[in-house]
Amino acid sequence: MTSPTPRTLDQARINSPTSHPDFQLPWIQAILCNPTTKITPLVTSGSQRTSEENATRNNNTMLNQTLTHPTGLRARITFQRPCTEPDSLTKREFCFLLSLGTGLDGASGRAHGGFSSLVMDDLLGNCAYTEAERGGYPPATATLTVDYRAPVKTPGVVLARAWMVSWEGRKIWLKGVVEDGTGGVCNAARALYINPREEGKAAL
Repeated sequence: MTSPTPRTLDQARINSPTSHPDFQLPWIQAILCNPTTKITPLVTSGSQRTSEENATRNNNTMLNQTLTHPTGLRARITFQRPCTEPDSLTKREFCFLLSLGTGLDGASGRAHGGFSSLVMDDLLGNCAYTEAERGGYPPATATLTVDYRAPVKTPGVVLARAWMVSWEGRKIWLKGVVEDGTGGVCNAARALYINPREEGKAAL
């Protein structure tokens, strides 16, 4: 039996959902095995954080706790990789692989549209927070527009991607998509996030 490679061991340590059976599909394995894919920690509310960190970071118990169950959000992998979108400012994108159950349905076999908006808001916000490299309180959503182009089918797995397109002062503009396994766009989003003011500085 061949011993696991260091990369395999690191993935298992950081993000145990990689072993979820829904993530063994060929198109998902092609993403996860790509050397440019950097799997990042998925930290749920309160875990591995101090009370101070919990006060300043977005815990998002809605996504990480309430909707995470065997018929809802069954498993999730978070990662970063190079972005090929022409309007990407940093040429880096932030991604979720999401295994969705029928407990997220609006119509039968289709995830509720509000769930797609929630996913986009969470992912775009994480992108804004990380790209700004400020620490402290996360940026707030100012506007979020989601275009619904095709149903998000359940049960199934989708890929959500987000990237920054502009940054001016406290304002961060981003775009994102939710895609199916063929690369078809189910939802497309654009958003503006506002970083909190720093104490002692005038409003921008």
